[in-house]
Amino acid sequence: MTDRSQQKKLIQQFGHAVRALLNLAQSRGDRVIFEDLPPLNDLCFNLEQILSDGLKQPFFGTITPWEYFQNIEQCLPGTKSILNSTRNIAKTSIGRSRLFIRIALNERSLGDYLNALVWNEKITRKFYIDTALIVREDEISEVINIVKQLEGLEFKLFIKEATELYNPNYWKTVPMIYKD
Repeated sequence: MTDRSQQKKLIQQFGHAVRALLNLAQSRGDRVIFEDLPPLNDLCFNLEQILSDGLKQPFFGTITPWEYFQNIEQCLPGTKSILNSTRNIAKTSIGRSRLFIRIALNERSLGDYLNALVWNEKITRKFYIDTALIVREDEISEVINIVKQLEGLEFKLFIKEATELYNPNYWKTVPMIYKD
């Protein structure tokens, strides 16, 4: 997907999911976010779609955001532990992509990780085509600003028992607000 209107729609849905999660936390009077909340699922789904948009695909095989995430250590020293944890727990590239996002949310570091990666133009251009959402400065800045809104929440997402994340059809099996 490289159509700008579709990219804008993804960013809007991502923003709606974050606002829904923030509103839910505020209405409960509890800033702790656990599993299986539809806005959380929407947030993770839309972020995965944003990070998958415009990935350069090889002739054989598939590239997922995980291949891009593996470069975080080059952009932000001291981040080897998230890479090692992700590799040790998840066994597939798509599972690692999803798990990395969850661990980063738990660490309250997702915004920092994304910021470090996207502003490293050499790495970003290696993985993404020119029309990808992530290489469009205004759009990715908006995404990162939305992610930064999550820093006030405390995520307690399953990591060790997240085996269902490897399923390519995972998003069809979880409750979401905006299911197409």
